[in-house]
Order: sequence, then C-alpha cells, then structure tokens
Amino acid sequence: MDTSDNWSLAWTALHASLLSSFLSELNERKIRFFILRNYEGLPESNPSKDIDIILAPSQYAAAASCLEECYCRYGFQYVSVRRYGRAHCWYAANLKDKASIHIDLIAGFVHKGFEIFPFDELYEHTHPFKDFRVLDDDYDSVILMYYKLFAAKKLIPRYQERITDGYLKAGKAIEQILLATCGKKLGGELILCLQKKDYASLGAMTGRISRATKRYSLSRQPLQTLCRIGAYVAEQVFVLGFCPRRLQKFIAVLGPDGVGKSTFYDHLLPRLSFYFVGDESRIMLKHHRPLLLPNLGAVGEKAGIMKEDKNFTNPHRGKPAGFLSSFARMTYYWLDYVIGIPRDLRAAVKNDRFLLYDRYIYDFLIDPYRSRIKLPFWIRRAFAAIVPQPRLVFILLTDAETIFRRKPELTEDEIRALTAKYQELAKTHSRFVILDASQTPDALADEAVEVILRTFTNADGIIKC
Repeated sequence: MDTSDNWSLAWTALHASLLSSFLSELNERKIRFFILRNYEGLPESNPSKDIDIILAPSQYAAAASCLEECYCRYGFQYVSVRRYGRAHCWYAANLKDKASIHIDLIAGFVHKGFEIFPFDELYEHTHPFKDFRVLDDDYDSVILMYYKLFAAKKLIPRYQERITDGYLKAGKAIEQILLATCGKKLGGELILCLQKKDYASLGAMTGRISRATKRYSLSRQPLQTLCRIGAYVAEQVFVLGFCPRRLQKFIAVLGPDGVGKSTFYDHLLPRLSFYFVGDESRIMLKHHRPLLLPNLGAVGEKAGIMKEDKNFTNPHRGKPAGFLSSFARMTYYWLDYVIGIPRDLRAAVKNDRFLLYDRYIYDFLIDPYRSRIKLPFWIRRAFAAIVPQPRLVFILLTDAETIFRRKPELTEDEIRALTAKYQELAKTHSRFVILDASQTPDALADEAVEVILRTFTNADGIIKC
C-alpha cells in the first residue's frame, strides 16, 4: 500500500471551524436539529468518520442550503450527496488543504418506510450540549439498539457498552419505551436481556423486534406509513432495478503490461477512501471481466479435452483461433460481461461503492491475440459497444522503452503498436482519459483522483463556489 504519505482520516481545525459555522447557521435560521452519538468532543474533535444530524423533515431543504454554503466557504468544492430514504449523506473534498468530510442530514428516523419515533417525539427528549442538542440517554440507547440490530442483526462491543451505560442511567425510561414499541411479552424479554447484558440473545430476536416495531409504527400512522413504504419500495426498485448511471462509480484502468497499474492502485485506493470518507471495503477491484463464466481453458480441462495453459509470462504465446472459434470465444466472454457487469454494478450502487476494473472488454479491441481471438475490428467493436460502459476509463501510457524494462514480455515494437492503439481508443469518447505513467506514483494518483472527483461529484450542480 501507499506508504509515501499519510491518508488516514483525521479531524482538524478546518473541520472544527466548518462544523461550528454550520451549526451556528442552523441555530440562527431556527432549524430544529440534534446530533446523534459521538458528539462529546464536537466541534473540536470527532473520533467517528461522520456526523449524524437529525432534522425536522420540513426543514431539510433549508439545512441542505446551509451546508452547501459552508462547504463552499471552506474550500470543499467537490461534493456528492447520496440519498437513502430520508438520510442524505453529504461527502465533500478539499484538495488544496487535503481534507475530506462526511455529514449525514437525516430528515427524521425512518426504517424501510416505518417511522418508529417521529421527529417531534425525539426532539422532546433532547437536551442542550454546547451549541446544539443531543438525545436523552433513554431514546439514544433504544434507537442505537433498534437500528443497529436492523442493519447488522448484532451489536458490536462499543454499541453494547453504550447501551449498557444508557441502561444504568435511564433504565426505567428505556423499559417503558421497549414495552410501548414491542409490546408486553417481547418488551419484557428485551428488558431481561439488558439486565443480563445478553446481547447475543438480543441479536437473535432481531426479526421479532423488527416485526413488532413495524406493527407499532403502522398502528400509530397507518396512512403515512403505507405511503412511506410505497416510496421506499419505489426507491429500491429504481436504484437496484434500474441501477441509474448517475449512481454508478464505475471506473476501468487500461494500459500495456508493465506500465505500472498495480503501483497505481496502491496509491489511488487510499486516496479514494480518504476523499470519499470510507475505507477500502467500499472499493470493488476486479480483473478484466466478472468471471461469472470461467476461463475457456479451465472449462476445456474440466471437460477433459485439453490442459489449461497457465504460463502467463508471454501474453501472445497461443496461436489465434480460426474465425468460427474466435467468434465463439468472443461471444462467450461477451456474455460474461453482459450477465456479470449488471450484477457487479447493482452490488456497488446498493452499498455506494466504487467498481474498478483492471483492464476491461476494451482489451479485445487493443490486444485480441492475448485471448487467441482473430476477428475483424468492426465485429470486436460491436461486441464492446453493447456492454455496460464505465463512466471513466484511465489509460496509463509511457514510452515503450520504460515499459519493456519493467516487464519484457513483449517486444518494444509490440508495445509501441499497443500504445498507438490505446491512443486511438482515447479519441473515441470523453470517458477515456490518458495519464502519463512516467510521473511519480504519487503525482499520477493525485492527477487521477482529481479527475475522479470532477466526474463523480457535483452531479446535480449543487455547488457553485
């Protein structure tokens, strides 16, 4: 991994000043809000990667306008907003000061259309802390327990400690909330688990808790709950069914072997995690194709008709196949993209991840002999045109001599020929961006991440600094 610089997330004086300014503006505009958990050190310090601010639903637009202005004022010119129901995740990056921030504006607590605790009820159970408000221990503990169980079906140790601490401080009030939202029988079982600190049993009851709280929500607000459920289902169908392109963080990286793609990833991935305020689990890195269908060599070996060639030191070691065999091979690999890429994209969009492909179907345009395919260019181009296209494609290029020194698998003349083809490919669409791979790895990654920020942020023109 990149050890030449520190890309760990940190909360600095810049973040503190921005947050303090934002909270002051919310107060000045009389926007009702409170901060959920991990607030003790704010605004000066923040041990978490993000800040959850719960707002009155009717005041979300005003709060969003305040946050937009603050981001702009403090130089966070690259902003993206991802919505999950009523939760709006605001990510922002400031390249000049090498800073990133993530603030969630949540317009009331709703889970899959069910609102267990309306905002007004929660706000009544808050108290002042510095220049903002926070939840009382009873509601804070119950909300933490419910929503973390719903999300993961278990509670990690730090959540267990916080709930235990809350129960010691406000046990009777917590018990009343549990009995009201889950009923006498299940509520009693939950109380017993809290008394015994039996969090394993709590996790096992997640399904029952979910069903009970949904019935409670439906009984209190039947019409509103049904409408919210409909909106939630529609959103899921739209996001996962249609997988809109504006939500896809889909990137491919091309270049001759030896150009330095592996080193490029080592430097790029920490930067992506830093500027999009996450970790590398939010980045799906794949090689060449989805591999939903196995390599033809593996299929042939399994069928007993050939032995799979695993000698990869010479990419052009195999003789190109005839026309019919090449067409069959191309169709087979094309099907892998047609079936596998939508699956990968849905998984990435669902969890707001980057999908990075090291090489892609364009390899069949640039170097078809690598896969023993000998077909006219127009046929290969037709295949490549009818698969999902990345929103951004980096092409790493440098001189043939440098590439040959790094990886002498092909001759310098072969490398020059491939480089020329990559340059021609780059002219066909604005999604292709050539990067000079002769730069230092840090400079190359910095250039790439700036292009990524321009491509995947401010999609709706929300920031006009």
